[in-house]
Amino acid sequence: MEPMLPLKPQLIRQVQLLSNSLTRLSLMSVVIPNLSRQATVAAVLAAVTSTDLVGMLEDGSIGVFSLRAPSADHGGGPDERFLPRLQAALGNAFSPGFGSNVKIWFRSVHRWASELSDGEELVDALFAASSRVVGIGMQPVPPATLLPFRRPRPVGPAAWPQ
Repeated sequence: MEPMLPLKPQLIRQVQLLSNSLTRLSLMSVVIPNLSRQATVAAVLAAVTSTDLVGMLEDGSIGVFSLRAPSADHGGGPDERFLPRLQAALGNAFSPGFGSNVKIWFRSVHRWASELSDGEELVDALFAASSRVVGIGMQPVPPATLLPFRRPRPVGPAAWPQ
């Protein structure tokens, strides 16, 4: 896997190009402390869309820069779309027992391109935003009435060599 490039130079250039438009900009950062950087990058890359820019931020987190039309989702959509895809990518990579220990530290900011004087302002807003911790989020278990009845199997001695 190629190393992640810094996101800030790309972000500054994009904000400058879009400064007079009615484009909504979103900047998100992801840190997963109990995973390697390579595994975190792979999960983020699996969760982004083809129009998102991904790179390393100055604090060591993985940044995702997203553009969208003014009325596409009324300001809240990128988080609600990105996080479930990231959780699904992580959920597919780990067994249920280990996956419950994986926590995602996530920050996001959303601004109109015309509000920003430069890309530094968007990065500063992200670093000032508070983080939220999100788990992988397993699929909900259906109610017991919908599950077929199964007799429990007797538990025998462990099959591991002594």
